[in-house]
Amino acid sequence: MTHKDKSQLQKVIISGGLLRFFFLFLVVVVFKNNISPYIMSDDIAYEELAREFMSSASSLFDIRQAAMIGVDGYLEVFWPYVMCFSAKLLSTEFAGRILNCLISTYCIYLVYELTLLVSERRRAALIAAKLFAFLPYPLIICCFPFKDIFLTMVVLFVFIMFVKFQKKIHIPVTHFLIAVPLLIAVSFTRGAVVELLGLIGAVFIISSLIKHKKIIYACVAIVVALIGLYYMWDVIIESFITKVDTYNSEEYISMGFMGYLQINHLTDIWRLPATYFFAMIQPMSLSVFSPDWTNWEYLLRVLNLTLYPIALGNMIYAFSAKYNKLFWVTSF
Repeated sequence: MTHKDKSQLQKVIISGGLLRFFFLFLVVVVFKNNISPYIMSDDIAYEELAREFMSSASSLFDIRQAAMIGVDGYLEVFWPYVMCFSAKLLSTEFAGRILNCLISTYCIYLVYELTLLVSERRRAALIAAKLFAFLPYPLIICCFPFKDIFLTMVVLFVFIMFVKFQKKIHIPVTHFLIAVPLLIAVSFTRGAVVELLGLIGAVFIISSLIKHKKIIYACVAIVVALIGLYYMWDVIIESFITKVDTYNSEEYISMGFMGYLQINHLTDIWRLPATYFFAMIQPMSLSVFSPDWTNWEYLLRVLNLTLYPIALGNMIYAFSAKYNKLFWVTSF
């Protein structure tokens, strides 16, 4: 990386980070009395836990007290524990939001590195970093205590390792030492993410073996991957159905989107690429014609319109990619 490239990337990361904390200040201080500082019920529940833990815990890692106030009642407990411990450490219920802003800022660099590995073009990588740094949705969503920001970071980190393995670029041992606890944390954050990443990793390994004409090893790897898929299938499908049910409202059904995306049989697998575009423009509702300027969800819904042309361009490029088609296929 030249000094100029490094300087440009640093400016993007610093600017993106400062803007995130500026919007956090707007959300929790300036507009707090006019616009609710929450988007969904999980936000409220997480910060209620954080407040209660701050006032009742005897130490930073008072696991017993965290369990008593209801953390263990969550199906996936990692993020509630993070909310409690960070709140106690920073003495504020908004600690989870601060952590998310920091994680999101780090993701700007991860987006740059992954794009550079895939495209091998620094200009493209810098544009990708700028998009993640300054587009309204990734810029503002980290100002809320969602666990998705953490998940985004881990997925980017792991995909960087996949592409480095594919290109035979040295992966430091420290990256593996970091990846293992991160993936363990993810397994207690959202279902099926680790399982899917494992299958994607298997695809990269099999592809590499075939490329180097190690057919016997590739066949063994395929058998192992299929056995793994067999045992993980129920977990993956259950998580997929749970996510689809989130959008299975009358609004979407009446608009025909969910009906088009439903995969009920193996013959419907051709519809899978369409889920990519749908995922790119979600999780906010498609309708922006019911104005409600008193909540951040509606504001994000409107601002998220800026992502639509980029999402469409991404989907078109995915089918005409000149660089690393395996990455584009697995990223679906």
